[in-house]
Amino acid sequence: MEQLDGDLHQLIKEQCKNPPFPQHVAIDIISQIAIGMAYLHKKGIFHGDQASNVLVTHHGAHALAKITNFGESQSMQLVSHGL
Repeated sequence: MEQLDGDLHQLIKEQCKNPPFPQHVAIDIISQIAIGMAYLHKKGIFHGDQASNVLVTHHGAHALAKITNFGESQSMQLVSHGL
């Protein structure tokens, strides 16, 4: 198993003790989560859980975020509204 540094919830709590949260790290993590969620939604999966289910590790100045724990996820049927 891969060893990661912790979850997003822990990271946010730690960074609140030592503000400011580095903007480049926040943008990096948010972008990765958005890409991951977009992929899941294209596959018809709704994760529907919390920040503690995003695991994070640091590689130098780069953070790597991984969406985990699909126990609460659900399949969803996408409806086109003709937009």
